[in-house]
Amino acid sequence: MSIEELRAFLAVAEHQSFVAAATALGIARTSLRRHVDALEARTGVPLLERGRAGVVLTEAGRHLVERGRGLEREFTALLSSVREAGASPTGLVKVLLPVGLPHRVVAGIVGMARTVWPGMRGHLRFSDAPLSAPLNDLDLLLWFGLDTPAGTWQCHTLMRTPLRLIATPSYLAAHGTPRTLDDLAGHDLYLWTASATDHALVTRRGSRHPVQAAMTATDVDLLYDCAYRDLGLAWVPDAGLPDPAGREPHVTVLDDELGAPLELRIAAPAALAGSPRLRVFLSNLEAIRTAAREV
Repeated sequence: MSIEELRAFLAVAEHQSFVAAATALGIARTSLRRHVDALEARTGVPLLERGRAGVVLTEAGRHLVERGRGLEREFTALLSSVREAGASPTGLVKVLLPVGLPHRVVAGIVGMARTVWPGMRGHLRFSDAPLSAPLNDLDLLLWFGLDTPAGTWQCHTLMRTPLRLIATPSYLAAHGTPRTLDDLAGHDLYLWTASATDHALVTRRGSRHPVQAAMTATDVDLLYDCAYRDLGLAWVPDAGLPDPAGREPHVTVLDDELGAPLELRIAAPAALAGSPRLRVFLSNLEAIRTAAREV
């Protein structure tokens, strides 16, 4: 199976049309059909059912799409890595990040990268669920948690931060400080969570404590603002960063009872990890961690 045959088939599967796929790839329709026919001949089974309404994948075709996209991504990454071997770190780095990273943390990393590697440029996209997003044509992936992306990736832990329940001293003075988990029922709770249906805190023993949340969100800065406006208690990743607006420091609530570790992880396609523009990132994670904290 050649990469041209695989790309032709994947394009037809994506666009469900030979005409649209040929246009997207910039090749003649006859060439596209020849590549797909050759691939079907190699596999020995039909991959597409052709009809007046377009094309439909067979069961074998669906299986090839699932595995083939990863193969195409790794092949493209390998070619890019070979082209860049021995070169200085320059060029565009395409990054997918989780929604909710404090913007000042991202800006600190960008500022450090621009200072140390001025020949590099970045394109950042954000997703509520980075591991479930399309990962084709991507150089770096960041996400919260211990799960790993599908395919072959080189993964590292960028930083660890605890999840904590916080409030301002002024809010606690006005509404009282919860002394037990049951006391939380008398307060509005603003929860950081990756799921709209996950309304639970995590105890230091690892058990879940369901709560009735006033709001859940993936945006950490929004939840901090809710706490600083004395709207209630916020369950947030707490890296101990100073508030950029200079507001009164927050305090942790029920710190002996509640708290859970949260990892921010970073990964690059294994075939691309050796390229100069990504190798400088993956080999300088401590400098990146420092830049993220010095904001």
